[in-house]
Amino acid sequence: MAKRVFFFTALILLFSPCLFSDVLKEIKNLPKEELKRDHFIIYHENRNFANDISWKAEYNYKKILRHLGAADFHPWEKKDNKCMILIFRNQKEFLDAVLAPLGLKNEEEAMVARASLDWMGGMARKDENVLMIFEGAEGVETQILPHELTHLILREYFGKADIPLWLHEGMAQYEEEGRDYKKLVMKIARDEIFLTLADLFKMKSVPPSRAEIALFYAQSASVIDYMRTQLLQTQFSQFLRQLKDGRPTDEALKEVYQWKFPNGVKDFEKRWLEYVKTKY
Repeated sequence: MAKRVFFFTALILLFSPCLFSDVLKEIKNLPKEELKRDHFIIYHENRNFANDISWKAEYNYKKILRHLGAADFHPWEKKDNKCMILIFRNQKEFLDAVLAPLGLKNEEEAMVARASLDWMGGMARKDENVLMIFEGAEGVETQILPHELTHLILREYFGKADIPLWLHEGMAQYEEEGRDYKKLVMKIARDEIFLTLADLFKMKSVPPSRAEIALFYAQSASVIDYMRTQLLQTQFSQFLRQLKDGRPTDEALKEVYQWKFPNGVKDFEKRWLEYVKTKY
């Protein structure tokens, strides 16, 4: 039970607003070296690794903005408003930093908390433009970095507006390298066990079971794939602006793609399934 309590407490922490300066005060063993790029400030203890991460971050920054198609959107360009990347030497130091604001009283509590989060390789604090990773995390450059950067960039783009969960996680999954979500989507489409898109678009929280989580992420990424590769980029950008303005997903689809999906989500799902079954 203790592990479960710490697990959910930590998840609440990850998405709670908190001033970055306050976070720094609580974290021990902060990386001390600084490396600056056009859009990022990287704090590290390993120059070579930090250099690789910095250029990978800049590459993904440009790629994600290109996929958004928002020509006038260029976050983190001002000197006093960069995205910060903290690179810790190992997972223990990383998790200690993640858990620092909880104020755990002793090492036994810290060990239980770290064990509850031993799956975690990176974290984005969405309200602070801070990304935390550690050296040696599996997929840190190809999966964790682009995934978490996508979350931060979407949060910057949407501002205070709500981001549909399927879009938030679907784009983050879509931007990863080397993770093959298409095999799972092809299977669920063939076996007709997929989430209806009407249900997917209304989801407010990630489902509880591991199988449902995998389905949610893969299907959300596949919908982004379909919209970006089979429909016009200009329309995808218009669609995002509609969501940013507070329009529900089904209404935004009708507004932007009315010529292709006159019946909204129902027609969209039919075309998406055809794409999956013929192209995947």
